[in-house]
Amino acid sequence: MKMIFRFTSVIIMLLGLTSCSDADVLYKSKILLLLKGFNKNITIELSERWNTYEMGDNIQFDIMNLTESQIQITPDQDIRIFQQYSNTWLEIDNRIDYCSAIDIVPTIETDPLGMGFLMFIVIPDVIGDLQTTTVRIVVLGTLLDEIGNPTETRVGAFVDVSLHTPCEGCPQSGIMKTSNLFPGTLP
Repeated sequence: MKMIFRFTSVIIMLLGLTSCSDADVLYKSKILLLLKGFNKNITIELSERWNTYEMGDNIQFDIMNLTESQIQITPDQDIRIFQQYSNTWLEIDNRIDYCSAIDIVPTIETDPLGMGFLMFIVIPDVIGDLQTTTVRIVVLGTLLDEIGNPTETRVGAFVDVSLHTPCEGCPQSGIMKTSNLFPGTLP
């Protein structure tokens, strides 16, 4: 009996120790599985004026709210970057720390400018020594109810961006493909 108790205690302790490191992986997997079936509630628009599309530079974009509800975004968790590498999509780091901020994307009605968007910046930490690469920026959000509480409804959008190494005279790359209707096998 003591042996079973000790064995069970060790298993529970090991599960507790590993659950901290696995929590982030489980969260990421859950979010990616939930992407299937999202509809056209937000879009991502890249700023051609401010983006160089060079690896290592920031990518500035606007999240446009097409709903009648405000949208809550926690950038550290809800803005994800993937890189197409060897015929697969790998999640890569964003070199920007948003310090656990929680941002609200206004509706056209609640935006003082009447535009319904919020600007974000990412800096993809590109993998490999490549001349060009494609990154996918995925943004997720949660619809808020009329008094500002998060609902169960998640929305999302993505944009694929072609990046190149810094060089003089290089033409700007830009948007390759945008979509706010997630395919079932994203990224």
